[in-house]
Amino acid sequence: MFGSSEMDGKFTRHRCSAMEALQRLWQQAVAAHASKPALTHQRDGSVTTFAELHEAVEALASELRAAGATAGRAVAYAVDERAAPAKAVVCQLACLAVGAVYCPTDDPGSRERAARRRRHRRPGGRLRRRRAGGAGEGRGLPARVPRGGRRVLSHGRPGGDARRPCAGLPRAGGRKAVVGSAAATLHRLRWEWDAFAGGAALLRTPAVFVDSVAEVLGALLRGDGLLVPSGADALRCARDLGAAKVTLTPSLLAAWLRADPQLPASLPAVARWHCSGEPLPRRLRDRFLARRLASQTLVNIYGCTETAADCAFAVETAPGRCACGGLRALPGATVAVDGGEIVVRGKTLALGYAARGDLVRPSFDPPDLGAAGPGPRFEAASGALAFRTGDAGTACAACGAVICGGRLDDVVNVHGVRVSCNDVEERLGAGVAVVVRDGHLVACCEDVEDARRRAATIPARYRPAAFCEASPLPRGPTGKVDRAALRRLAPNHAAPAPAAAVPRPTTATTAVLDAFAAVLGRPVTGDTSFAALGGTSLQAVEAAWRLGVAPDDVLSLSIGELAPLVDKSRAPAPPTDDNALAPPPPKRARTATLRRAWSLQLKACVDAAVALFDDGRKGLVASHGRDLVCFDTRSGAALWTAGVGLGASLAGEADAAVEAPCLIVGGAAFVGGYDGRVYAVAVADGTLRWTSAPCAGPIKGAATALDATTLVVGSHGGFVRALALADGSVRRTSEHLGGAVFAAPTLAGEVLVVATTAGAVHGLQAATLAPLWRKAGAPVFAQPVVHEDAVIYGDVSGAVHAVSHDDGAGRWSIVGSAAPVYAPVAVVGANVCVADDRGGLVFRDATSGALKHRRSVPGAKFFKAPALVSDTLVAVSTDGRVFVVSATDGAPIAECDLGAKAFSAPVIVGSRVFVGARDDRLHAIDML
Repeated sequence: MFGSSEMDGKFTRHRCSAMEALQRLWQQAVAAHASKPALTHQRDGSVTTFAELHEAVEALASELRAAGATAGRAVAYAVDERAAPAKAVVCQLACLAVGAVYCPTDDPGSRERAARRRRHRRPGGRLRRRRAGGAGEGRGLPARVPRGGRRVLSHGRPGGDARRPCAGLPRAGGRKAVVGSAAATLHRLRWEWDAFAGGAALLRTPAVFVDSVAEVLGALLRGDGLLVPSGADALRCARDLGAAKVTLTPSLLAAWLRADPQLPASLPAVARWHCSGEPLPRRLRDRFLARRLASQTLVNIYGCTETAADCAFAVETAPGRCACGGLRALPGATVAVDGGEIVVRGKTLALGYAARGDLVRPSFDPPDLGAAGPGPRFEAASGALAFRTGDAGTACAACGAVICGGRLDDVVNVHGVRVSCNDVEERLGAGVAVVVRDGHLVACCEDVEDARRRAATIPARYRPAAFCEASPLPRGPTGKVDRAALRRLAPNHAAPAPAAAVPRPTTATTAVLDAFAAVLGRPVTGDTSFAALGGTSLQAVEAAWRLGVAPDDVLSLSIGELAPLVDKSRAPAPPTDDNALAPPPPKRARTATLRRAWSLQLKACVDAAVALFDDGRKGLVASHGRDLVCFDTRSGAALWTAGVGLGASLAGEADAAVEAPCLIVGGAAFVGGYDGRVYAVAVADGTLRWTSAPCAGPIKGAATALDATTLVVGSHGGFVRALALADGSVRRTSEHLGGAVFAAPTLAGEVLVVATTAGAVHGLQAATLAPLWRKAGAPVFAQPVVHEDAVIYGDVSGAVHAVSHDDGAGRWSIVGSAAPVYAPVAVVGANVCVADDRGGLVFRDATSGALKHRRSVPGAKFFKAPALVSDTLVAVSTDGRVFVVSATDGAPIAECDLGAKAFSAPVIVGSRVFVGARDDRLHAIDML
């Protein structure tokens, strides 16, 4: 065909609209490629040429005109693509020929079959935001469409630039449809044609998804042709018919790689692999790149329905690709970060939201522009249209690319898994509201049985743990669902989930049951999911390590679905333990009494450790209520309170903001939040000195001082960032480390040692953050601890390692007792104490790793490091018990119970212990 500059010249001279430009491109493609295959069918090997396809399109266009379709009028189609996949192509082109707005919807008869398919489809990744909305479910159109039929809508005319309603469930209180534009479509196609070579494309995306517009028109208007699969096996179609381009969601790409481990090299004809619709996991990207041919290109595309599906991209295979994983805007679009939120402007935007029941231009008045605050909405600024995506974003300091950090709205954390309540509600149908109660999702329904049936079709980790009847749903004066009332209602009316079936006994099933039982500490039966058993995301990491599968699979699949994925050759051998080498525990040498001195009330649970200053007379502690409190360590009186973690959470926890301890340097406290920002607060009076730009992901570990002018923080986005102590300006950012940085970086001489949950410990040059060495292994949540010229850390496998901080060379490694180590080790003279997830307090020689003593606490789980004072260690278990043991021989000394769960590290001043708990209090306990 021709490039965008030539296209601009042609259509500017003729002064044609974008819709007319698309029509002319179709006519030119037919004229230039009349005898070339336009559609190649896998079912019988038959071919439909461009001339034959054009004849079918014109025949249908004539019928539409006879039915009253004209330019700008909407035409709704009900297409069963499984039975007649090429029909949707003809429908779309016929609407293009007429200039009508294309409104695809599933054939009503195909929805039940699709639901059955979804029950057996292996889910991947998080619940994606609806891209084609109600049209994809056969609901929400402004007219009823007969099975296999079409209907010309008379409700309204959105104008000649309208291309199709890209999304919508126009129901009471629900979202409105989005009207796409021909101009946005044209700019999207121009980018692809200019950037990449042509070739036959696989027809995979259902017509009800907006991505299908670029897939169909991008190939046919260029004269490339489409390959039409027979049934659901698109992978075989791509192989048999020699596709040159495929467009997949990351979940589907992962499924293809599991089905054919040699991909993409085993499909050499597929030169272009486009990924869109979901975040592309770095692990999946790296797996693809490791096996690709030099001629194969992977393109990561970002966008949403309101941006004509696509607005930014990254060629992952490009030479010199920045490690940040960021995206750049398509030509004609502007993708920027405003207040931590990704905002899109320019020529790829849709026209706006349609009025309920009609397809009309937006008026730019409430409620069409949406309410203030983060969340997807259009807005008018300086006479132009912009769209706030509701996605968290940051700009890479090195290359300027935009890094997407997940959703800002409606995402909550359940057992460590991010869940969108809106997504779950949409999957469960009308008359359902989802709330979080006691750490579980509860679905409040007007029709409980219908919601239960629909729940069976969604991934297990997003499935509500309980259902309660609320008919009708309580609503406030504005008509919105009263979620506070539902949370009060849920515990009284929650019905137990139906009993799970028993999976067919196999060796793999037994392995899954045994792994779950070992991780959860209790027998496991039935064909249920790990999440339904109460497993957390941390425990899923351990279970995945034991089974040799991905943590996402552990959280998403039932036991019966997970069993076939268990690869015995990849599963690690059962770890050995050197417990037999340990001498018997010594007898109790001394005793003490623990007495509660005081407790300080904060706004929410206290997971952060106390930071002390003024010679231990004052302390600072933050809570998930976004409050940083300065207190007197003797009396417990609050001296001042400052607000921190005030931005939108990048981790998705609606009620969580800060769990990182403070770093105190030069009269200021520095603390990171779930909003990815660092806050500098004066310790004298709580005055906020500065707030940094957001990092790529939440900050859950303490900052580390590099020198008198610089601090560093690690983020869950996988980066380490250096900030100026004076004003918070970004001085440098590390390369992407391959996984989340949970704990604080450790400074060891001129090397910064950083652990990641992707199973690697990195050594970075402190001055530049340049990589020096990398030590691979199991996921590491604990901060590495310096001992002489080595750093020591434990991992999820239960192993403990000592490596040189200069070059990462191994000093010693001890295979654990299958008890994960989440807590940093505590250095006790020449020894280290390892507190594990099975209640073990294991003392080892710091130089050789030799076992010295072991203390076992039944039922305890240690998540934070013990604290040392003189010859005494204080450890706190996650169930809220405080243990005092001898640092010399591990003998028990005293024990007490806080009465609440505790995930903060104990801090000691003199004989007083400070521990934060999830009863929203900081507890002070005296050792007598």
